[in-house]
Amino acid sequence: MIKKNKIISVLTINDLNKTLDLAECLYDSGIVNLDIRLRTKKSKKAIELIAKSKFKFNIGVGTVLTFEDLNFVRSLGIQHAFSPCTDNDILKYSNELNFNFIPGVSNI
Repeated sequence: MIKKNKIISVLTINDLNKTLDLAECLYDSGIVNLDIRLRTKKSKKAIELIAKSKFKFNIGVGTVLTFEDLNFVRSLGIQHAFSPCTDNDILKYSNELNFNFIPGVSNI
């Protein structure tokens, strides 16, 4: 998908009421690559809403810091995740799961 559409929208979602409207707006604009960050209390629910929506997105999840986060991402059928740091235990676990996990990604 990234070869067809080189734009990746990076999202930090605070308001669940606007989640699907945001998703629809992005999709209608031709943006299908999403990097949704696990930085708010509403993030997991927002990711779940978008992943289970009628819109076909290429979703990656950022700020994955725990085994629970990684398992959550996988449970939704999401194919890749990112972390701002390199945690060797999570990296090893993701390799055991054969999951696309990219550690050490930061925009600071």
